Amino acid sequence: MNLMELPSRPRLLLIAMLAAVIMSSGKVARGETLEDTGFWLMLMMEGSIGDQEQKPGRLRWWLDIQPRFLGNISGLQQGLLRPGVGYVLGQRTTAWLGYARVHTTSPAGASSNEDRIWQQLLWKPRVGDFAFQSRTRLEQRFLDTGPGTGWRFRQFVKVGWDLPGTSRFSLVGYDEVFVNLNDTDWGQRTGFAQNRLFAGLAAKLGEAKAEIGYLNQLIDRPGPNQMNHILSFNLFLNF
Repeated sequence: MNLMELPSRPRLLLIAMLAAVIMSSGKVARGETLEDTGFWLMLMMEGSIGDQEQKPGRLRWWLDIQPRFLGNISGLQQGLLRPGVGYVLGQRTTAWLGYARVHTTSPAGASSNEDRIWQQLLWKPRVGDFAFQSRTRLEQRFLDTGPGTGWRFRQFVKVGWDLPGTSRFSLVGYDEVFVNLNDTDWGQRTGFAQNRLFAGLAAKLGEAKAEIGYLNQLIDRPGPNQMNHILSFNLFLNF
């Protein structure tokens, strides 16, 4: 199956991913970039609210926990806890509302706490051996380092391809673009903020699913940009 054979909506997702890669490559080319290595873990849990012995309801819950190690994997730089509730709009579409708590420690030892309110629309179509996912998220960010609400837009596009001859393993790739929508006193600046590009292998483990691969994180900064080369391991549990 080539790109032009895909229906219009999945084809647009692939085009969006390619555009994000081109954008991030351009940012690297325009200036000096500092580099680091890291290891990120994510435990992602999702389930229905209500009695599963009867017809599943439209309400869902979400919780992801993420410890992130950077500084050449020398220590825990960031921890994230993100609960949420969702409402099923259709067979493949869900709307979500949630909260996130993020604690960050800089390489110099300074720490900050961030509270977020987030809203997102999640769409999961499938075409043959290809599983797509589009996640459009809006965040309102509050940091203890200064006043103001930072509004941020995030667009995530993911593609999985089932390997021939097996229903257990698949190749996975995703890209996520972050765009700041306003300036704040605590340092957020309007415009492109960061890009995350991932490629790896996924495996079904009963009702669970695991992913492992390489994550490239490019962060736009006032001085040199930051590029992190990350080993990423994700575990997905559905209830």
